[in-house]
Amino acid sequence: DAVGNLLSSSASCSSRATKQAYRDGLSYAIAVLGDVAILYLDASHGGWLGYVDALQAMSKEVSRLDTMRKLRGFSTNVANYQPLGSLCKDEMLSNTSTAEVKTAEELTTFLTSVLSARQEKCAGSNGDTDSCCNDPCHLIESYGLGHSELNYAAAMRRVFAAEI
Repeated sequence: DAVGNLLSSSASCSSRATKQAYRDGLSYAIAVLGDVAILYLDASHGGWLGYVDALQAMSKEVSRLDTMRKLRGFSTNVANYQPLGSLCKDEMLSNTSTAEVKTAEELTTFLTSVLSARQEKCAGSNGDTDSCCNDPCHLIESYGLGHSELNYAAAMRRVFAAEI
């Protein structure tokens, strides 16, 4: 949970030194083990880091580690189980809009628009007919793109493609 803890530690629980220790530990582990093993970084789960600001912060922190070339990918949902769910077939999956998202501000605008459309689509009884709207933890309502692990993975893919 190092990435999740690094990103979500409150100021009262985590000093700069603690955050730097997480960064140093992750960098060291990836640098050493990356030469002898296939590595997947634990990216928590959509209920923890599936929000627009958390997704962007995660990609920035991981890119700061300067070890991406040694990672095969990410693992999610390792500890606190969240349903796999059904993938929303919306703009998040669109390849055409990837080229249009060039800055952090454009990415935030894009992610927020996808979330707004998803909230509208899944509001009340509207979402009863689309399995993508199954959201037992009510994360869409609280601005979460990671209301299921499949949708979290799609959002992570989009953010990392734009920011790294």
